[in-house]
Order: sequence, then structure tokens, then C-alpha cells
Amino acid sequence: REQTSATQKVQMSDLVDIAPITTIEDALQGQLGGVDVVLGGGDPGARANIQIRGASTLNANADPLIVIDGVPYPANISDDTDFSTISNDDLGALLNISPQDIESIEVLKDAASTAIYGSAGANGVVIITTKRGKEGKATVNFDAYYGFSGSPNYKHGMVGDEWVNYQREAYKYKNGDYPSDMSALFGNQDYTDAYNAGKWIDWIDEASGNTATTQKYSLSVSGGSEKTKIFASTSYNREEGLLSNDNLNKYSLRLNIDQEIFSWAKMG
Repeated sequence: REQTSATQKVQMSDLVDIAPITTIEDALQGQLGGVDVVLGGGDPGARANIQIRGASTLNANADPLIVIDGVPYPANISDDTDFSTISNDDLGALLNISPQDIESIEVLKDAASTAIYGSAGANGVVIITTKRGKEGKATVNFDAYYGFSGSPNYKHGMVGDEWVNYQREAYKYKNGDYPSDMSALFGNQDYTDAYNAGKWIDWIDEASGNTATTQKYSLSVSGGSEKTKIFASTSYNREEGLLSNDNLNKYSLRLNIDQEIFSWAKMG
């Protein structure tokens, strides 16, 4: 495989002590020169846009080619593949591999991309190598992460006495005097009953009173013999947004098996 100065590599093991890595985009952000990672939105599960060497087009797709364990995606890639039809959601689906299952990420730029993958690598190539089983006793790894982004600080409406006093002043301005009772002020028996029962609802707090949080748990087992090596993992990721019901639950399972059939034949 041809290698040039436009090739950079990130070892996931080097990032363990730097910051919690919850997505592949986190692993790339700020680690490689010429690789821009910009979050596409603030909602849970929003994918980041990855651009190599900046934007190369105004209205066509500029996402890099993704290669996972030697398989380029889309898997039916050919010289006739129209990469402008590949959405960022499709790219995000490919990048849903748990970072804990990745051994390294290699980025090819410029001639290093096109020399190997042709026109498909015009926007750069991200090569992902996943972890595989190793000979020896079984090794179990567990990784847990919990973080929060704080609470929203939206303007809240008036409730309680503040709202009643405001309505009394508005009534006096319109009618020249304060209302004789609450029913005259509200003009609606349901409102009056709710006032007498002390029922108040802050709709801003009801709709956006959540705290944005992220939690992730990963468990993996690796081991095997001289001829059979296995790597298995499972992970659970939950993101909660600021708004009610704005959340994401993501589950993943992964299994890598390498089997030596004969001395000259292996299967994975």
C-alpha cells in the first residue's frame, strides 16, 4: 500500500487518558491536522460533519470515504458510484461503531487517497481498524462514562401572585378599577378553580427542564488459542437532551472471529 506524507494515524489507546471518547468523531477532533470535525446539531445523536482538507465543493457531498477493516463503504463502490447521493445520515450509520472496539483510525489525504481508491477517495479516506482477538487467556474490559452539559437558562413566564397582580393591573387599566373577585378577573370558571386550588404550571420548565446528559457503558472480551481468536463486545449509550422526550438509546453488539483452517488458509 502506498504511503505518503498525507497519511496520519490515531491510536485509540493514546486517547484513553486525554478525554472520554464516546464517538469516532471525538477521536478525530483536534487530533489530526487538516481534519475538520464540526457537530451537525445539538440534538442527541447528532452526527458530526467530517471534512478533510476543508470543503472541496459548494453543493455536492464532501464526506470522506469510510473503510472498515478493509471494506470500503458503500460496499458496492465502483467507478460509477455517485457519492453526492450518500447522505450524512448514511455516514453516521457507518460511524456508529463503539470507539472502544477500534484499534486505530488512519486518515489518507490528497494523492495518498486517490492513488489507492481512485476517484472514490477524492474527499479523503478514513480507514478504521477494529480490535481483534489475541492468543492467550481471556481478557475482560469494562468502560463506563457519565457526563452532563448543564441545564437551560430560558426566560420563564409569570406564575403565582406575580401573574395575578399583573392581570389585576391590566384589568384596572381596562375597566378603571380592580376586579371585585377572582371570577371577574379570570372570566373562566376552570381558571378560577385552578387558582383556588393553587395549581400553577411553568410550561417552560415542563418543556425544557431537563439536564443534558450522556452515559455510555462498554464491555468486551478478548482471547483465544493459536488457531482461534475471538473478540466480542457490547455497549449501551444514552443521550438526553434539554427538551422532554428528546433522548437517544443506542445498543451495539460486535463479534470478530479469526480461525486458522489450515496453515495456508485463514478465515475471519
